[in-house]
Amino acid sequence: MNRSLLQKIIVPVAAAVIIIATAGFWFSSKPKESTPIQIDTTDQPAITKAGAKINIVVFEDLKCIACKIFNNTILPQIKKDYIDTGIANYTVINLAFIPGSMPAANAARCLYKENPDWFFKYIDNIFQNQPPENQDWATIPKLVEFAKVIPNVDTEKLSRCIYDSPYTDFIQKNFQQAQKLQGSSVATPAVYVNGLLIEPPTLTNLQKAINAEK
Repeated sequence: MNRSLLQKIIVPVAAAVIIIATAGFWFSSKPKESTPIQIDTTDQPAITKAGAKINIVVFEDLKCIACKIFNNTILPQIKKDYIDTGIANYTVINLAFIPGSMPAANAARCLYKENPDWFFKYIDNIFQNQPPENQDWATIPKLVEFAKVIPNVDTEKLSRCIYDSPYTDFIQKNFQQAQKLQGSSVATPAVYVNGLLIEPPTLTNLQKAINAEK
C-alpha cells in the first residue's frame, strides 16, 4: 500500500476516534465545581414546596432545541424524583435571545401573569411540539394554538397581550442576568443547583449534584 493511500485511511479514523472520545468526556464529565452564585428569581415561574432545601434554576429559550431535549428527556425524571416529592424547588427564567423568540417569551409571561399554573402547562406543550429552531414559528396564531391545551384560556386576550408585548423589558432583564452569570456567550439550557452551574446538564450530573445537596 502506498504512503498517500495509507494517510487517506489513517487520518479519518484518527479524527473519528478523537470525536468519539470528546463526546464521551462531554456526557460523562462530573458536575462542574465552583462557588455558588446568587440568582435573582423574583417573580419568576416556579414550582415550590415548603421546606425544600434544593433550588433548581433553569435559564431557557422557548425556541432552543437543546431546551426541548432537556424538557422532554431529562426534566420528567428530575420532576418525578425531586420536584414532585418536595425535595427541590424548580424555577424557570425565560430568555429570548434566539431570533424570533421574543413573542414566545411574552406569550408564556402573559399566561403566567394571568395564572401561574398555566405557565408550565404552556411551555411543556411548546417543547413537546416545538418546530425547528430555524423556522420563524413564534407567530401570534401559533402561540395561541399552543395555549389551547389549557382549559379556560381567553385566546383573544392572549393574542392582544402577545401583540402588545408588555413583558419585553422584563425578559431582556432576564437575559442581562444570564449574561452577568455566564459572560458574553449565553447558552441554554443553563441549569443551576443551589447556585452551582451543572455542565453539561445530563440526568446523571443533575442527580449527583442534587443528591450531594440533600
